[in-house]
Amino acid sequence: MSKRWMPAIGATMVLVVVGITIRQPTRNIWQSSPEQESIKIDRSRFDPLVKAFFQQQQTARQNTMRQNLNSTRAAFHFLYNALMPEVNCPRLVRVGNTDDGGKWICDPWQLPDNCTIYSLGVGGDVTFEVELSSIISSRCNTFSVDPNANYTSLVSTIPKVTFNAWRIAKVDKPAEKIRSIRGIMQEYGHRYIEILKIDIDDAEHEVMPDVLSAEEPIACQILIEIHQGPFLHAKLLEHFAKARYMLFSYEINGYAIDACEYSFIHTSCMQRYGISDTLFNLFDIARRR
Repeated sequence: MSKRWMPAIGATMVLVVVGITIRQPTRNIWQSSPEQESIKIDRSRFDPLVKAFFQQQQTARQNTMRQNLNSTRAAFHFLYNALMPEVNCPRLVRVGNTDDGGKWICDPWQLPDNCTIYSLGVGGDVTFEVELSSIISSRCNTFSVDPNANYTSLVSTIPKVTFNAWRIAKVDKPAEKIRSIRGIMQEYGHRYIEILKIDIDDAEHEVMPDVLSAEEPIACQILIEIHQGPFLHAKLLEHFAKARYMLFSYEINGYAIDACEYSFIHTSCMQRYGISDTLFNLFDIARRR
């Protein structure tokens, strides 16, 4: 055999070997591996020095935030400069559109089987529903709501998602296709919502104080975009604090400074999502027990 053919043979052999080695068993990339699930380290705890530092700043931060509770002094620099996550989620992910519309969730892999998810306000973008359904392998039931009935076709192909063309309000008026959160829960027989995602363009200021005044929490995680000025932001944030919700993420909307995404978790379900430590409190108030 001529030596000039040797490189070609060698190359063919290498290609065969490479072809064998790159074949890997396929698996859902969203599923946690056994190795990941075996990790027991509490990653939600803060370094003692970091915690001591921010707790030393707590009063100053609370005073800055309190400026926003005075409608004549409220300003976005007081609001956004005072903001800090109060707790640390060890598996924090942004689900949905990577541009406007995505929501920060704490560890969606820990969502319990057959849980209930509400997505209030679609706005023609169902990437939140699509991606969350993929992450949790359609283990939970999602109820999606928007006043625009044309969005029905967008949701119809997503497994275990129910869509209703309703407008969300404080007062329940089913005949007029105006629904309250409590009214929807009563209609479907839901006692508890694991993830409550809300983007209802200003109506949150009418709807949420009533929801948050309940003696028992109706939701574990609440992912909400708050609109309008810093005074209204701060008033609603204070409602969340009184209802024992802790802020674990926030994201100022790059398209409009008066809109910000906030993610909260109730103290009663923090352990389920691996949160066991609190950095500080944004508001100097008595939280309901």
